[in-house]
Amino acid sequence: RVCHCVGGRMTDGPFNLSPGAAKSGLGHGTGQQTDRAHALLKYASEANRYRGFTPDDLRYYEANAHPALVRQFHYFASLSRLEKAAAAAAAK
Repeated sequence: RVCHCVGGRMTDGPFNLSPGAAKSGLGHGTGQQTDRAHALLKYASEANRYRGFTPDDLRYYEANAHPALVRQFHYFASLSRLEKAAAAAAAK
């Protein structure tokens, strides 16, 4: 849907996931890993997704993120979700 929404078109044939870095070229060699495996490690756990965000960041997001976009792209984030994810991770 996103591809069509921005004017793109899926090609015929199977869709192949690229295991390499999502971006390349000038300015994308910062040393941070951006391949699929590292993205899965970082984002597969809800507790990990919140690393680097402060409570103020999450309050700002809750107050300003467009609800339709949050639902469409499943960008659910809040201080209460952070607390629940942290408690679940600690209980393991």
